[in-house]
Amino acid sequence: MSCVWDALSNAMALTVRDGWIEDQDRPVYARDWIPYLQSHVDATPLNVTWQSPTESVQVGDAYKTEIATHIHALASHTGGYWCSAFDPLFLLVCALFPLHIEHHGRCVCHYAHAHPVVTWTFGSDDTHFWLLNVSAYKTMGAESSK
Repeated sequence: MSCVWDALSNAMALTVRDGWIEDQDRPVYARDWIPYLQSHVDATPLNVTWQSPTESVQVGDAYKTEIATHIHALASHTGGYWCSAFDPLFLLVCALFPLHIEHHGRCVCHYAHAHPVVTWTFGSDDTHFWLLNVSAYKTMGAESSK
């Protein structure tokens, strides 16, 4: 499995352990993420905000077809996962759970549920993706890339 799925699983485990999200229907192990996302993509309303250092977009159901296609294609992909700056995976994860994802890659991008309670902070480079922190959500302000 890819380091992306391991990082998501670790973030979820810490989030449940610390009481930010109830231990509900959720992916537990890295191998659980793709089937979980596939089974929830069509029924999940998208109400997510995406923000980069230069712009902000309210992501709605207009993106659902693109996200569903992307998530369903992951099932046949056996290699790692290459994150993009406007990533369908993170958009869907934020739609499913009350999260704010802060991804530090080539730039800092934010993905936020309409009512986030916890922030998952990830880092990545050309070869690896890792969990940096799980913390209480603080309102997104005028953050700049670091």
